[in-house]
Order: sequence, then structure tokens, then C-alpha cells
Amino acid sequence: MSKINKTEKELLDSFSPEAKRKIKNSLVLKEIEKRENIEVSEKEIKEEMDKISKIYPELDQNQLKEYAEEVIRNEKIFQFLENFVK
Repeated sequence: MSKINKTEKELLDSFSPEAKRKIKNSLVLKEIEKRENIEVSEKEIKEEMDKISKIYPELDQNQLKEYAEEVIRNEKIFQFLENFVK
């Protein structure tokens, strides 16, 4: 901590605004997903996993599945938002 000239509390406080923003964004996305019944099918997950696995074959399949599902879900939420504002 002495190298960055901050105490532990100062360092934690500097991360707080960004962490709060990320949490709020995540909660908003989850609420949109829930209200709009946005779902991700196993087929969509498998297709995304296959694309990613071609580039990064060493990835853990369980983590890859979670990541692929999250990516697709977020894409669908943002597509909904784009259509909503048009």
C-alpha cells in the first residue's frame, strides 16, 4: 500500500463508486430480463460455446457455459433496449 500512497480504507473507498455502478447496472439488467421473460435456450448456449471453444479450447466447460449464457442473455437484453427506444 505504501507504493501507491494510500491506506487500505482509501483504496477501498476509491473502488466503491465503480462497484456501486456495476451492481446497479447488473440489477437493472436482471429486472429487465425478468419482466420481459428473456430466456436463453440450451441450443443458443451450445452454439456460443462451440464458437468460443474453437478459439480457446482449454477453457473449463462449466465456466464457459456460464459465460456463454451470460453473453447471450446480455445481448438479448440490449437488443430489447435498442428496439424499445426506436
